[in-house]
Amino acid sequence: MKPVISLIFIMCASALEAQDAVKDVPAPKYSTLLGEDLSGSGFHFTAGGKRYLACSLHQFEGKAPSIMGSMEFEGQIKVSGRVYAGKDIQVLSYVSAELDKQEPLKFDPKVTPAVGDKVYCYDFEESYPGVIVAIDPDQRNYSVRLSKPYPAGGNSGSPIVSAVSGTVVGVLLTANDPKAASIVGFELLKPQAKAEKPAAGKGESRPESKPEGKQKTQPKSEERSR
Repeated sequence: MKPVISLIFIMCASALEAQDAVKDVPAPKYSTLLGEDLSGSGFHFTAGGKRYLACSLHQFEGKAPSIMGSMEFEGQIKVSGRVYAGKDIQVLSYVSAELDKQEPLKFDPKVTPAVGDKVYCYDFEESYPGVIVAIDPDQRNYSVRLSKPYPAGGNSGSPIVSAVSGTVVGVLLTANDPKAASIVGFELLKPQAKAEKPAAGKGESRPESKPEGKQKTQPKSEERSR
């Protein structure tokens, strides 16, 4: 029986090693963008060989911002049009030589998040891990339980990145606490070619302040994270 027991032990050990080999993709290094008038956040990403911006709609009262900003360089990011609008997210075209020098997040239309998938959300350059716990397919909304408290205020419009693929999959919209969120919600990112001129308009100002000009607004409990 000893050879059989040894064989079973080797097979179990090999299975555990194979399971351990499947590790989460590290969070991509990225610093989120600033909304117009410091309203919320945003990010840029690549899809189909082109680069776009993404942010929420409620940050700008349903309109497209005219500009966005970055903590990585001086100067404004000019919004040149809106190519897609979802329930509460928008995808924008832009013009910025400086932003084009920054590494964008990557979008893969073949990646569809599922319950149990691990993801990352961002507060500027810092990433916060979590796991998808619920999906509302009709609203295309996903709920994420975070593994550590997340300063959600002002991060509406920031990216949700899959730890399975390393690609951006959604736009953060809601949180259950502005300063130490344990649950956040996001809408699935689905860029589509639908050209639209930007509607100029200033977004909501962010009253809650952070050091070095990093200002944030406060989300309501289980509501929009502005």
